[in-house]
Amino acid sequence: MIKDKSTVEIGDDYEIALENYLKKLVTDGKFPGTTKGLSTVHRQQKYFDERGHHILADVTIENRFDPNDEEFSSAIVFECKYHSKSRGNANIALYRAFRSTLDQFFPRGSKGFLVSTNGFSKATIEDARADKIGLMVFDPVNLTHNIIVRRRINDRYSEREALYSVLLGER
Repeated sequence: MIKDKSTVEIGDDYEIALENYLKKLVTDGKFPGTTKGLSTVHRQQKYFDERGHHILADVTIENRFDPNDEEFSSAIVFECKYHSKSRGNANIALYRAFRSTLDQFFPRGSKGFLVSTNGFSKATIEDARADKIGLMVFDPVNLTHNIIVRRRINDRYSEREALYSVLLGER
């Protein structure tokens, strides 16, 4: 039962669910920016910046040109935020901290996704669009996800407007 777990355990379970979900999508060739056999999914992988500082990334997909390459050519980095309905949406401060981490530890050839259970604040959505960073609402129970489209919403795309309400946590 979820009430018997600490917030750390709940967060770890959320990361594990996302990791397993992404592994299936990558294996099936269904996650954009990945190649079957050349992309690997990791959880709590340690990465270093040029000064020797390190982070543990929640979940990453490393892409290689050759399966025998030791170094990855690009990475897709996922920062997970499991918030209860009462806590609300992932806010702009969380987003800015994630963007800073991407800039420091993954300066080239990488993409990032901030992942939440309940959506994002309007400011977070707008900043993510401007920075071309993905936002994902991931449901670990039903194993479904919605990813923000990086372009601004306009009247021609009702599907994008529907996603906007999902990202805000309204659905």
